[in-house]
Amino acid sequence: MSIERIKYQMRKTFYSDAWHGGSVMEFLSEINAKEVASRPLKARHSIWELVPHMENWKRAKDEDPARWLHRMRFAFRIAEATLATYNELA
Repeated sequence: MSIERIKYQMRKTFYSDAWHGGSVMEFLSEINAKEVASRPLKARHSIWELVPHMENWKRAKDEDPARWLHRMRFAFRIAEATLATYNELA
């Protein structure tokens, strides 16, 4: 599979009808913060945990590895702070 085909499939997954049904963005527009953070199956990841990984896949294809590492470290610090705030409010 060519890199262009992979990029095309990733765009479809995020923004239009993909092989699995509606787009990720469509799905995310229909749920709330409580659903995003919930973990109905204890041994599985929440939506909160999965979507940043998916976003990273989408962006990493064109990014310098050093820049990626810097961005990931920053993103994890923000995620930890946001989750702590969410837990205080929940």
